[in-house]
Amino acid sequence: MQFKIESIFDVANSGCFVLAQHLLPAQNFVVTPRSFLGGVEIKKILDQPRSLDENGQLRKDLFAFQLKNKRDKGRLDIDTVVDLARGNHIHCLLPWYFTDLDLSVQVRREINENHILFGKLVKTIARRQDNDDVLFEIVGVDFKYAVVHLTRAQEALADVHFPTTSLYESWQDVYEDRIAKDSINWDE
Repeated sequence: MQFKIESIFDVANSGCFVLAQHLLPAQNFVVTPRSFLGGVEIKKILDQPRSLDENGQLRKDLFAFQLKNKRDKGRLDIDTVVDLARGNHIHCLLPWYFTDLDLSVQVRREINENHILFGKLVKTIARRQDNDDVLFEIVGVDFKYAVVHLTRAQEALADVHFPTTSLYESWQDVYEDRIAKDSINWDE
């Protein structure tokens, strides 16, 4: 679901709120206990605010969201279009994108026998469009995802720390700690 941010404001002793226009008001949407508006976690959705359109009619496309963390308000901008996503729903934000390209052969080529991913079954999920970071799903281990910065080496690297690898236990972890943060700092 897409929303256009109309206003961001603080309410004393209550937190930070975002008023956003639902761009497809005919479609229903659900806010779960862990939902994100433009990559920012929301605490809850409030009742529709009472706002009138230019014809004096009650607007039915405007919603108020309370941000979970007030400090995140700087991550949203007025007049931008953002997605509303459930935290348990897998999606990407730019510069990440899902890919069908299998990069598991390349990661196996680059790692040595002491690397954390050595001998693990990996499946390519997504990659960054502006560098060689790749998100892999890892099968049968405590951590479920790994972001690996591929080097394009044609043989195993001698240093166990390369290719650099970050591990994540859940989709929420990789989304919050990597995908959402990368999106904030990315310029098209």
